Amino acid sequence: MDRAWQRIKEQVNGSKPDCITFFMLTHTRKSGEPVDARSAEIIVNALNRKLKLYEDKNKIVTDEVCHIVYADVLGPEKNNHVRGFRTGTVWFDVPGIIIETRGISKEVKGLRASYEEQRKAANIEIVRLRLEASEREERQRIESINVLAQLRKEHTYSMVALKRRVDLEVETVDAQNRRS
Repeated sequence: MDRAWQRIKEQVNGSKPDCITFFMLTHTRKSGEPVDARSAEIIVNALNRKLKLYEDKNKIVTDEVCHIVYADVLGPEKNNHVRGFRTGTVWFDVPGIIIETRGISKEVKGLRASYEEQRKAANIEIVRLRLEASEREERQRIESINVLAQLRKEHTYSMVALKRRVDLEVETVDAQNRRS
């Protein structure tokens, strides 16, 4: 396997190949033809077609995209094994791979997603309630200003009316004093 690994490294100019390139290199002969019918079907129909979908959308095909396409076609990695790599290679050794989530891990992931959705909904509701409260506060402030203005106006009218009445009484008293 070490010779095969060395050959693969040489074919990709000494750098680590992404998972799709690695699959293609390990499942094709030196002539470039696939080693078997299943490999040919995976390479031609699945991997190339899915990668083409990303390229058609003008998305950059990063390692993350390669891992997503690889997991879509071949399924997620299971039981802490990594397909196509040497024996003893585990998930930790290959960053970015998509792994199978089982049991409690799957439940935790679901609960975490549900919690995030509820948190976002609660935050939206809080923003809505704050906005509603500030609008209500503004309406009450405007209403209190209007009531105060109305009371001042009524007070001014009553003061004017009171002054007229007092003036009228003063004139009446003056008139009575003059008569007497």
